[in-house]
Amino acid sequence: MVSHFGLTPIKRACVLAPELGHAFHGHQGRDDPAAEAAADAYAAALLVAPAHYARLESIGLSTGEVAEELAVTVEMLRAFVEHHLVRVRGAAYTRPHLGGHQHGHLARWAS
Repeated sequence: MVSHFGLTPIKRACVLAPELGHAFHGHQGRDDPAAEAAADAYAAALLVAPAHYARLESIGLSTGEVAEELAVTVEMLRAFVEHHLVRVRGAAYTRPHLGGHQHGHLARWAS
């Protein structure tokens, strides 16, 4: 399904969520790489469920397949991986969103 703006629902969510990130962080200007990264990190946290990501990664799906299953763009999935995962000794941990717990989810890599 395509909206009247020419965007699929997935693309629309992945375009709007970073804008929420800009608003959350109070960004005023444009073309600031740090602000874009912060907005993308915020959006990725909103759109990607860490436990669902962990299950999909553990079965060895490609990046595109994982993105499709999570209903996000590949770019948004990459933002999630870059900003919200820590890989240590064959395990992927999600970073705490607000510092409540050291590591919320653990996914063992498929051997």
